[in-house]
Amino acid sequence: MRVFISWSGEQTRRLGNELKDFIDTTFAGHVQTFLSDADIAPGERFLSVVNDNLDDAAIGIVLLTSTNLTAPWILFEAGALAGKTGTGSVIPLLVDIDRAALTPPLSQFQNVYGSIETDVRKLCQRLRDVAGPYLNPSSFEVLFADAWPRLEAALAVARDIPKTGKATLPPRPQGEVLDEILLGVNALVRNGRTTPREPLLTTTKERNNGTLSVNPGDEILHADFGAGVVTDVVGDGPKRIATVQFETFGRKRLLIRLAPIEVVERAKSQPLPPSGASRAPRPRVHKVPTRPLPVASPHETSRQFPRVVA
Repeated sequence: MRVFISWSGEQTRRLGNELKDFIDTTFAGHVQTFLSDADIAPGERFLSVVNDNLDDAAIGIVLLTSTNLTAPWILFEAGALAGKTGTGSVIPLLVDIDRAALTPPLSQFQNVYGSIETDVRKLCQRLRDVAGPYLNPSSFEVLFADAWPRLEAALAVARDIPKTGKATLPPRPQGEVLDEILLGVNALVRNGRTTPREPLLTTTKERNNGTLSVNPGDEILHADFGAGVVTDVVGDGPKRIATVQFETFGRKRLLIRLAPIEVVERAKSQPLPPSGASRAPRPRVHKVPTRPLPVASPHETSRQFPRVVA
């Protein structure tokens, strides 16, 4: 299941990155997120990538502040997500505004306050309902408790930006933005699908990696994100979290105990044995003492041997 994070302006760009990490951690990599600031590689066609991910997303989270309520990109992405056939839905996350400030079309969607922990839990519950039973309640509580303080701090910083006047960018010309949105709408119409894509996730039950050892520099394979390299590991025991740089999906934070991963190569380039197999013991080699070979003198370099006469 994929979640599309919609943002507009510096205030929500930074918050969007923190929300992406929060979802990756809380759902142990079972829910994929898309954020245009983090998931579009240099040289890729921006509108094409955004449109594809709008089409694939089951849920969109729209980060709303007092400065982007009427931003064209916010309205375009929310409309594209809401207009999807089937499970498409939009969840406005209110950063520094009250519900009374919302106007149509955003006011028609049930929203949550980012500053209230119980509201964020409701948002997570909605994601769990759509994604499927990948985590039991106890595992979810452990992951949420680990990730919530950092998101809470990021929300506080985002609420304070309009007051301090920091991290603001000059507005783009309205005509330029509208032209881009028109191109995006035309692309959606041209590339509209009549049948839904196959689900991105293949795992259907909670995983338990037990005492799997993962260290920085290890190369791993994730069931959904593909190949990646571990860049950092924090925590102890069942709460160990690995930061992984994936070739296609960028940086993710995964709970090692539950993530659908396997180590394919250690940091020292030592290949692992096949899953379920044990390493064969090395044969013991007994060294046999040998006598040093005699060194020929310069006068013995051409030694003569007697002829054998038949």
